[in-house]
Amino acid sequence: TLAQALQAGGATVPAGSFSESGKSRTIQVGGAYTSLKQIEDLQVVAKDPAGGAPGKPVRLGDVAEVKQEPSTAVSITRTNGKPSLAVMATMDKDGSAVTISDAVKDKLPDLRKDLGDGAEVTVVSDQGPAVSKSISGLTTEGALGLVFAVVVILVFLASIRSTLVTAVSIPLSIVLALIVLWTRDLSLNMLTLGALTIAIGRVVD
Repeated sequence: TLAQALQAGGATVPAGSFSESGKSRTIQVGGAYTSLKQIEDLQVVAKDPAGGAPGKPVRLGDVAEVKQEPSTAVSITRTNGKPSLAVMATMDKDGSAVTISDAVKDKLPDLRKDLGDGAEVTVVSDQGPAVSKSISGLTTEGALGLVFAVVVILVFLASIRSTLVTAVSIPLSIVLALIVLWTRDLSLNMLTLGALTIAIGRVVD
């Protein structure tokens, strides 16, 4: 059918994989249509309803009119009570909400300039500041935990040696953990910071 021919012509097919910097990358061939001419040049074959032999391939643009029309709206978005176009930026498994948030903010002035004076760009939801605040809070709590652990050991054990061991081992453990995160290309997020905070308590124990 014509629908099947259109889907097959714009399909993306896996064609293998390769390794790059220790990561597996997939190879895909084909791709979606990028212009009306590509659809017009699509070769289609007419089938005989009676079950006879199929006809010769013909160019779709020669037997049909190909034009671009707005798609049917399946949802409605409003901003400040006015109809709007919603665009969502999401991160992949290796992404960082803070980095993506900062990158989008850097692009907003150019986007506003390209859209012109009649368009308005409004940020409705941004998780970047919330994540930054949470990370800052975890960092502060971890630092306070380190200081209090050293003070408690010094006051209650009255041992300079134990205090020095704790004061050196905790920062050293954190530095080694950060080195491992960096070498494995892992981001410093709420989960890793929470784990480091818990690890500080384990080191003291």
